[in-house]
Amino acid sequence: MQLSMGSGCLAYKIRIGEQAKTEDLVDIFDYDENLNLVGVEEQARFYDNWVKSLLNRNT
Repeated sequence: MQLSMGSGCLAYKIRIGEQAKTEDLVDIFDYDENLNLVGVEEQARFYDNWVKSLLNRNT
């Protein structure tokens, strides 16, 4: 969705149990001292857990 809305340099910083909001958008090239670099598999696993947390919240 973000790619069609701009330059493709933005991403949502998501949190388990919380819906992503506009204020959660971050520039993927900005510095963040709390950044935790992980592999693609861990990112996918976190995303799946995030989606599940939203589905469980609404039941």
